[in-house]
Amino acid sequence: MGVELADVETFLAVAEELHFGHAAERLQVSPARVTQRIQALERQVGGVLFERTSRKVTLTPLGRQLRDGLRSAHDQFTLTMEEARTSARAAAGPLRIGFTVTTGGEELNALVRAVERAHPDIEVRLHEVPITTPYDALHRGEVDVLVNWLLYDSPELTLGPQLAEHALVVMVAAGHPLADRTSVRLEDLADYVLIDMPSLRRPSGDPWFVPSRTLSGRALRLRTVNTMGEALSHVAWGKAVHVTVTSMRQLVARPDVVFVPIDDLPPVKLGLLWHTAHENARIRALAALAAAQHNP
Repeated sequence: MGVELADVETFLAVAEELHFGHAAERLQVSPARVTQRIQALERQVGGVLFERTSRKVTLTPLGRQLRDGLRSAHDQFTLTMEEARTSARAAAGPLRIGFTVTTGGEELNALVRAVERAHPDIEVRLHEVPITTPYDALHRGEVDVLVNWLLYDSPELTLGPQLAEHALVVMVAAGHPLADRTSVRLEDLADYVLIDMPSLRRPSGDPWFVPSRTLSGRALRLRTVNTMGEALSHVAWGKAVHVTVTSMRQLVARPDVVFVPIDDLPPVKLGLLWHTAHENARIRALAALAAAQHNP
């Protein structure tokens, strides 16, 4: 069994007070608890740390040695913890924001400008992350916050404030039967093969932007690809269609690909996500600005 911090702090209190009762009052525990912790520490060390009589308490030579070693170590630990708390409370320092090619648009630009105005001590660093594995950088601690679609529900992640909503469209080949339509419905897409990326699925297993079945119960047929380049090639060849966000239009300017609005799928929310355990004052400041930006 390892030595507990409470045992160390109890030992140092008794070593300074040289009185078990006074140490108990200082630590706001019972004298019996102080005795238990000292006995536990003595078992760990393998020797007696205090000599006790009815009139006084003194440190043994072993106790003095342990006191001198632990005091400096405990002071350094306390200082380090306080510095960490100060850093966590301070809205200053670097803030790494991750984004993908479809989420690094005008909403992110406006948010960065708002941070620069409101918190000049925050140093924003933008990092593009792969569109097919956007959460990896967040889990690895390479970015502090991710600007992405608020579709991924994980107990490890906090889904922060929304920045915007983006309508969904279907990307089809220029000669595809759906290419000349002004809009389509999900039921129409069940007649064709849809692009699926295993890395971009909800925790339920459904693809990101569409359910696994239509309202009438028809299962959607999926074709697995690994990259956006593969997805675009399959669409351009007329082998599959791909449901995506409207911002993809700005990235794919090809005459052999057409985007058609989808009437009955709700828009997806663009917002902030971060690892809950890594939240700090800079992330909270960013989230507050994002919420104000979306709800002025």
